[in-house]
Amino acid sequence: MTEAQVREEVFAACRVLAGEGLVEAYGHVSARLPGSPHVVVTPRYAPSLVRGPEDLVVVDLDGARVAGDADPPLEVWMHTEVYRARPEVGALCRTHSPAATAWSTLGEPLRPVHGFGAFLGVEVPVFPIPFLITDAALGRALAEALGGAEAVLLRGNGQLVTGRRVAEACVKALFLEQSARVHLLARCAGTPRVWTAEEVARRTGPDVPYDHFGRAWDYYRAKHAVAGRRRRRAAGRG
Repeated sequence: MTEAQVREEVFAACRVLAGEGLVEAYGHVSARLPGSPHVVVTPRYAPSLVRGPEDLVVVDLDGARVAGDADPPLEVWMHTEVYRARPEVGALCRTHSPAATAWSTLGEPLRPVHGFGAFLGVEVPVFPIPFLITDAALGRALAEALGGAEAVLLRGNGQLVTGRRVAEACVKALFLEQSARVHLLARCAGTPRVWTAEEVARRTGPDVPYDHFGRAWDYYRAKHAVAGRRRRRAAGRG
């Protein structure tokens, strides 16, 4: 992908995550820039207020701004330290989705109980420190808690979801919230039957001839692009 395409995906993810209620005044999205040691990330204001790809900020892996007019997010360290620890990760979504946040307060990993939840792996760990990730040391601790997992829950403080590209990270953030919601609902009635490692591998492995991330991304991106156009037209008529 080109830098322009990566920036466009980050901007689209802001629209999707805000439209689906996974971020409000807080949250951020980032991605590695192709052929560069730098990362593009949303600025230090609400994702829904990002007007376009040109508003994004570029930082190095020490969290220092190298391009853009705005400040990087206060928690830029969670992005830089995960990218440093996980070279295969190409994008990150920092969300505050309600059901997943509620689950994080239980202090136990989230395990899949439905098909889409399987794309988060056998379990999503919990980072036990409830505070903002405001320095490199906390960023490294969070990256260690994440380990090789697809996502991590921050106790009472949202989530961080990985992907090879922005589209994947964004869709997995949506799947994570669905997984937590289904698990919480099932617990109201009894003890959910979680998926085994073998079931997860069968559901998500290379033998499944289906692009789950691509189909979901196309749907949500179109849904929120249409909503955005309608809002702009309505504002223009006003």
